[in-house]
Amino acid sequence: KQALVFGNLCNHNYEGDISQWGDTVHINMLNDITVKPYTPGMDIADPEQLSGSDITLTIDHGAYYNFFINDVDAAQARADLMDEAMKNAAYRLAVDAEKYILQVIKDGAGNNAEITLEENTPAALYNILLRIKGDMDAAGVPRFGRKLVISPVIEMLLLSDERFICGSSEANARLEDGKVARALGFDIYVSHDLMTEIIAMIPEAVTFANQI
Repeated sequence: KQALVFGNLCNHNYEGDISQWGDTVHINMLNDITVKPYTPGMDIADPEQLSGSDITLTIDHGAYYNFFINDVDAAQARADLMDEAMKNAAYRLAVDAEKYILQVIKDGAGNNAEITLEENTPAALYNILLRIKGDMDAAGVPRFGRKLVISPVIEMLLLSDERFICGSSEANARLEDGKVARALGFDIYVSHDLMTEIIAMIPEAVTFANQI
């Protein structure tokens, strides 16, 4: 079974605000407050009226499972058939959510770029990641918590470059949480749902709300 990545990389800040299919959550985004020069002895301006924008999070994707266990099947099963079926159903639901989140990220990405790997070398890949980092810096994306998600094919190329290899203690930690490397300020993850795409993101940019 493949590792599921995107569900863990999203934030879940509004998950407690939904209760049923079709709910909407209004996310209020505060506009910047104006900082003004201060002159001693001079009156300050009237208080600024706070303003903001509203983003609507709509619960618009649903999935279900439905299976039947025959009494004879249950009696003859060596393992607990119901437990195994429920584990499989839970995994398949997670896979469905994973694919949905990935599609939302692709459709809503603020920056889409087609970049050609000039040659199949770690150095060429490193230059692409440098460009991605530069684009995020130029867009004012916070540097803390940046994530990079790549395909297994790109991972093989990446891991042949010593700039992506960390010490043994960090390597053990990566095995536990799904990271395969860290470079250029990114925690790097692998998703089997990607082929040639590279997803660069921060968790604050994508929110996921799940209710069962």
